Amino acid sequence: MMIIGMKKAYEATHFDVVRETVRGVIVDGHSIWMLYSGVLKDYTFPGGGIEPGEDPQDALKREVLEETGMLVSDGKYVGTYIEHVYDFYDPSKTLQRINHYYLLSPGKVNAQHLTDEEKNYQLNPCWVLIDDAMTLNQRLIESKTIVRDPYYIMKEIDVLKYLKEFLK
Repeated sequence: MMIIGMKKAYEATHFDVVRETVRGVIVDGHSIWMLYSGVLKDYTFPGGGIEPGEDPQDALKREVLEETGMLVSDGKYVGTYIEHVYDFYDPSKTLQRINHYYLLSPGKVNAQHLTDEEKNYQLNPCWVLIDDAMTLNQRLIESKTIVRDPYYIMKEIDVLKYLKEFLK
């Protein structure tokens, strides 16, 4: 496993919740396919949790299709970003989030199949320059007006920085 980065809000050997996810990195030229939230005002990578017994590549294709409507083939593993954070919604709980990133080729785009929560966030897939996504997310952190878990957006910034170098 290649570690892209790690954020630790604390040192721990026990976690109340461990969540393993897959994230799609879809690149076309200098642009990257990301989700923009009309409510949260941030850019995030498409992806989500791996269901018990589910193959990570199948989870990746399912999550990218659900969130963005894009049909993709198996991805090339890029790296993993691990977080040890307090639960944003219940600070008494500790989380370990293990996020696996895969490089994907763009595919045909169909309709999104968002959950009610994702619809409430007004998630819109779009092509964005890596620098523009980093800048917007960084300004959101600095403004202290962030609505979501700030560690989540710091992770996205770290991964975008890594990808900027990786994709050269």
